[in-house]
Amino acid sequence: MSQVNTESELKLWWSTNTGITLSDALDKSGIGGKVGGVGLLSSPTAFIIATVNGSDVCTRMGSLESGALESVFEARCFDSTKELRWLRTDHTGGTAVLLSEDKEAVERLGDTKELQVIKTLPAHYLLWGTANAVTAADVSGSSSWTVLKEFRIRSFEIPVVVTAEKRAQLHSIEYLGRGKCGNVSVVEERLVGFEEYSQLDKQTVQEIRCSTEEYTEGRPE
Repeated sequence: MSQVNTESELKLWWSTNTGITLSDALDKSGIGGKVGGVGLLSSPTAFIIATVNGSDVCTRMGSLESGALESVFEARCFDSTKELRWLRTDHTGGTAVLLSEDKEAVERLGDTKELQVIKTLPAHYLLWGTANAVTAADVSGSSSWTVLKEFRIRSFEIPVVVTAEKRAQLHSIEYLGRGKCGNVSVVEERLVGFEEYSQLDKQTVQEIRCSTEEYTEGRPE
């Protein structure tokens, strides 16, 4: 069941680094490691979904060539505990931001700051397509990829196993903060990972509804 954290137990930390290459940012961030990471990479010619373990970035067909990684102009790479965002600013590098609820995790990239948040809510993005009947194997022979097919768009692959004919979703966490006028809004989001789609249970839906009502009642008009 998805968890809704309270402000008494929650802190979100972030750090930045400028003039850094994507490869170096991935190395410093520690995305992946034992828990495994995912990368969403945008280049002028392709949108790439890959697994990430430090600067080792792989599609189902194998490691990305250095030229392919150098052509990326924007990336969001994440695992279950942290997310790295990187945006190219010139031909030599870009700006990287690392987010995590673990302060030590973000200290690897640069100076650390705390974002004031009061609560978290689970969020999900439903992906196009349904899972192919056959799980796709990567170059090592591991059947850890799923092909999602949809007649309105081309098929694409995600690095998670999804039951045949089922759908998939991208799980994220929304962080709520209170503005100067007292209104509560989503002030940050952290991507967590791909998973098989499942409807939220009634208890979680009720927790989200109650949480939202708690922070919107009595707000200034």
